[in-house]
Amino acid sequence: MQQQKQWVKKSESSYALIIDDKEVGELSIQLASLERKAIASIGAETFYIKRIGFWKTNIEVTNHSDQVIMKVYNKKWYANTSVLEYNGKEYQLLIRNNPLSEWAIVDKDKDFLAYGLAADNGAVKIKITSVASTEDLLPHFLLWYLFVPIAQENTGDNFTFTMLLAAQ
Repeated sequence: MQQQKQWVKKSESSYALIIDDKEVGELSIQLASLERKAIASIGAETFYIKRIGFWKTNIEVTNHSDQVIMKVYNKKWYANTSVLEYNGKEYQLLIRNNPLSEWAIVDKDKDFLAYGLAADNGAVKIKITSVASTEDLLPHFLLWYLFVPIAQENTGDNFTFTMLLAAQ
């Protein structure tokens, strides 16, 4: 059975992840800070997302004990593909413009999770695509953290979301 996932704007910089009409977490982003810090609350757990490094191009996700849970970094400073380390595994994190902007987490040349723009009857909508339903929501929070500026620029405050589950 497909889960309906959507992000709902709660305030100027706070968003709630809704799955099947139930709020499962919240992401609050400090848009005005250089580190662009964010707090992700998923159930009883709290995670902190921030940009790190001299140019603030890398990302760390830590838990309440300041333990690094997820890292994003470029192997080459000019690359458009980043490495995402999570749960002892390496993924590719990339941005595509084909035909509209999309952030994707790729595992062995297959999209694991993607957040992108889609055209629908002349309107721009946000499309969330994943290969399978998963209980692990932290990748959703990372992609939404990265995708929010694109969503705001292209859709305004009235976000429209679609969740598609693709069979493996």
